[in-house]
Amino acid sequence: MTSRRPNRLLPSTALGALLLTLIAQSAPAQTAPSALQFEERTVTGGPDQFMEVKHLTLRGSQRDIGAKLAEIARDQCGGRPWHVSDQDIAAAQRDYFQAVWPQHYARMQGAAATFGAAIDDPKQNFTKIAFHVEDFFGCSVTFYPPSLTADGRGVLSRNLDFSTGTMIGKRPDAEHPAAMSRPYVIESYPDEGHASLFIGTMDLLGSAFDGINEHGLCAALLTDRELLERYPMAPRRDLTVGLSEIQLIRYLLETCATAAEAKSAILRAKHYYGFVPCHYIIADASGAAFVWEQSPDRNRNWFIENPGKPLVTTNFMLHLHDDPMALDPNEKGRGSVRRYQQLCRTIAAVDGPVDAAAIRAASAEVEAAFPAPPPHVPYAPERTLWHALYYPDDRSLEIDFYLGETPTGGGRGRPEIQRSEVFRFRLAGE
Repeated sequence: MTSRRPNRLLPSTALGALLLTLIAQSAPAQTAPSALQFEERTVTGGPDQFMEVKHLTLRGSQRDIGAKLAEIARDQCGGRPWHVSDQDIAAAQRDYFQAVWPQHYARMQGAAATFGAAIDDPKQNFTKIAFHVEDFFGCSVTFYPPSLTADGRGVLSRNLDFSTGTMIGKRPDAEHPAAMSRPYVIESYPDEGHASLFIGTMDLLGSAFDGINEHGLCAALLTDRELLERYPMAPRRDLTVGLSEIQLIRYLLETCATAAEAKSAILRAKHYYGFVPCHYIIADASGAAFVWEQSPDRNRNWFIENPGKPLVTTNFMLHLHDDPMALDPNEKGRGSVRRYQQLCRTIAAVDGPVDAAAIRAASAEVEAAFPAPPPHVPYAPERTLWHALYYPDDRSLEIDFYLGETPTGGGRGRPEIQRSEVFRFRLAGE
């Protein structure tokens, strides 16, 4: 039988030491002065145009990078940590990232420090610092392997199509800004994980819509619109354990160097979708590429490849159709099929190797530029908000952005789209 010792009062010195220890454990960790190297500049746009695009360059520890990105999201976009609805899930989520994606866990620690809180704050989840949170977006993406291009360079050509309105597509106003009006071109050179160049919005801390890393791995996401139309969906609409639909791109860029590594990482990871299911196109510097799709219940995986030929994907599911070119593009909801078929026909019509001008022209043919709804309709039109060319061989990006439009300036009711010039970014070498 174990005997109990009587309680005794601690000497004042010991009691003080204990109290200091407890306070230190419960308070946010005090960090050394940041050694972060940071640059920010406005690339294009402004208050009188649809979007304002900024370019951020960050070099330093993942913790310091996370702190700075959280500060920018908070101060420039009104971003805030996610609310904790289930503390057990939040704790498991932190454990998951600490084990599987420690680079992001370090950024979460930095974000918590920015908000003056501990990472395990019971009311705030620092997985994302969210702003203008979105539901749906469409896209058209083609990877051209080096063997097919005029200069022998592989290139991923990406149209990001989305509403020019709020998170539910309504026309924006002063209180409800356009959801995709504040994209950031981010260059991240962390102490741990691969350097990467990507486009971020809605969450700068651990998400991306498309990007490339120092090894030439590039990736982009697309909405599973066909699944949304044909099958019951069960979006999480909250954070849970695993990688959300807009976190996967950033995870792959930071942790993988090749398409083969990315495929393995996808199969090992735990996935969920907070708002809308997505599929992804991944390519690397060798010319290897695949589209990853999942079944409606997210229990089966398909990796679609087209070695030595262009790999095209839009917003319908390739694994459900043996011959997408045989589908009727005029059926209701088949707009993404029409874009796919148009891209394939345009590419096939090119005589000889494909050059950059032909690649841009093919993407321009399927950009979202249809007439806007009449003024009494409360929904904003969908537009191609950016067109990006990612070059794996030299880790570079060429991109232009949607800035606005003249309602009927293009004739036949079509708007005259105002786009920025093409900007070029490149990851710095060692």
